[in-house]
Amino acid sequence: MTEGTATLEQTQTLRPLDTRIPVLATRAAVQLDNLILQKNKSVEAIRRLGASLRETAAATASAVSKKALIDPVAIRILRVVSEHALKTAPTTAADLVQQAKENGEKLLAAADGRVGADDLKLLRAYCLALSRAVASFHQLRQDSLKPLHRLRR
Repeated sequence: MTEGTATLEQTQTLRPLDTRIPVLATRAAVQLDNLILQKNKSVEAIRRLGASLRETAAATASAVSKKALIDPVAIRILRVVSEHALKTAPTTAADLVQQAKENGEKLLAAADGRVGADDLKLLRAYCLALSRAVASFHQLRQDSLKPLHRLRR
């Protein structure tokens, strides 16, 4: 079995800022498109992203209750995703985490074929927003690590 076709059980759990999330979220959006178009294709990326969101939300929910352990970057990314993907975006950290958990559950339900076309479109928008937000964060982080030009030092 090649690395690209590993099953969910054989892969590591994704962290909120994992560099693999933009690609995984984009692949999930493409697979959701295939479900919308009723093309029976693989749903592995949908399952993996759904499980990752659900696990991340469960871990972050306990941190939200303790407030001192909240990852501010992860919460900021969830806020950006919500603002771009949803009509009414939650504002509190607890609501953002709950929404991520619900979307993880919906992605898993979509992979099993238990979600309607309207929800599939919302999930696709959420996946694309997640991909863009995490990729933007990583790009900003990489740019900040680059040394300044010799004239700007």
